[in-house]
Amino acid sequence: MDTDLDIPVIQDNGLYDTIAAGGFLGFKPATLRNARHSGKLAGVEPPAFMKMGAAVPYRGKTLREWREQFVEKT
Repeated sequence: MDTDLDIPVIQDNGLYDTIAAGGFLGFKPATLRNARHSGKLAGVEPPAFMKMGAAVPYRGKTLREWREQFVEKT
């Protein structure tokens, strides 16, 4: 994960591009694009996305739920 990214505020009902989604999840946009093709991100299935012409938006709720599957270990 890249710690140099600014984490954007994500609303559950919003749609977010690959840059914002990657920032929220802690991955570079290229990593998220690759995950759409490989079917893996951080060892699991990547978050669902939509295809709207050339745009590939992610729903905020989907991003939040995907990120919450990872638990913090101490």
